[in-house]
Amino acid sequence: KIFNYESNDARCYAISIQFQNGKWLNKFFCIDALFKSKEKSKIIKEFERRNDYQVFFVPTRDDVAYFIINNIKNELCEGKVNIYYNPLPFTSPPRIDENVKVAKRLFADLDFKEKVKNPDEKIVEKAKNKECMESEDHSLECYYLDGEDVVHVKRPAIKEIEEKIEKELGIKLSAVVDSGNGYHLFVELEDEIDIKTWEELENLFLKALEAIEIKVDKEVKNPARVLRLPGSINQRNERMASVIFYDTNIKYSVDELKNALNSVAKKAEEKKEKQKKKNESKADKFIRLKEDDIIKIVELLDDFYEPGNRHNIALYLGGWGAQENIHALDISEIIKRLYIKKGDNDDPRDRIYAIRDSYLKAGYDIREFEDDIKKQWGVENINFDKEVTSEPIKGKGGILEIIKNTLTNRGWNEKDAEKKATEIVLQIQSVFD
Repeated sequence: KIFNYESNDARCYAISIQFQNGKWLNKFFCIDALFKSKEKSKIIKEFERRNDYQVFFVPTRDDVAYFIINNIKNELCEGKVNIYYNPLPFTSPPRIDENVKVAKRLFADLDFKEKVKNPDEKIVEKAKNKECMESEDHSLECYYLDGEDVVHVKRPAIKEIEEKIEKELGIKLSAVVDSGNGYHLFVELEDEIDIKTWEELENLFLKALEAIEIKVDKEVKNPARVLRLPGSINQRNERMASVIFYDTNIKYSVDELKNALNSVAKKAEEKKEKQKKKNESKADKFIRLKEDDIIKIVELLDDFYEPGNRHNIALYLGGWGAQENIHALDISEIIKRLYIKKGDNDDPRDRIYAIRDSYLKAGYDIREFEDDIKKQWGVENINFDKEVTSEPIKGKGGILEIIKNTLTNRGWNEKDAEKKATEIVLQIQSVFD
């Protein structure tokens, strides 16, 4: 069905293989009858010299699936590489957006993974063994390693997502694929449409999903995007990607989808604008700390800003600061000074995102301070629109807990540790007051 197009702009279909060394090989399967001999010769000449492309010409559209499966069957059976496909066709190689002119399906990538902060030995062992548990409803829990990081996947049942989409958007999904970690959702169109119309509809689809609080990968929306091929192995956790269901009878016209998605997306924009005004009103009331206040809090937390505590100190102090209406730039300055003073070698963006997440969860959109925070930290590559952490923001209580646990681990008895932790927290509170 993926290769079942009628338009003469749908001339090539692509499979991409990522090898264990990280290199990519893009395989294009093009319909011979749709190319003039001169153009075909030019393509062959251009790509036969490239190590990252192979181009094959097949007799007719009906032969495409057979040729692809026959060509990649060894890689599929060995299961040692990541294999992807393009859900949309190309006019010709290479694999770039400009070479996609026609489409007949919308897609969305739902990702449910996040890095585990300070995992214990039990969790690390699970990650090393790539432990996964899947239920009959396709809910999934997995642990695996990404370099030195432990990644946790917690995927809900697909029925929950289907029902939410049907209830709130008024449409049914045409297909769902288990990508190995998340879900790929598809909505089929009744007709093949031009790519400009498709891009408008695709963006609308993703906005509507976000509006009903289904988290999508915002990067997976361009015409030349690849998705994991069903039947191939996800090398991260060694699970096979597979088709959960595909109903060829569920199709929508452009107008049907626009009507269904527009109202939801519009409500989401109105809600966002309303929240923005609310945030602006709140931001006017931010309290600025004096230099002496910042120095004092840095000194109070200095002895506890150590590996295992650093991320949570940024997260919890941010939450506490947000609750007390302390300006995010001042909390950021405190964490930055601790970061430098204590020789923190972790990615500084982790600390920045922790503060951002704390304020967002408290109802403050601090993106207006993004440039100031970049300048403050000397870091450019910051994405303030990235997904918010699911970690709890404990605020004052979290800081108390960190100090108490640190002292207990150093040999203090529990009563004295709690007394000292309370004393330090009260001193910070006096600064905020």
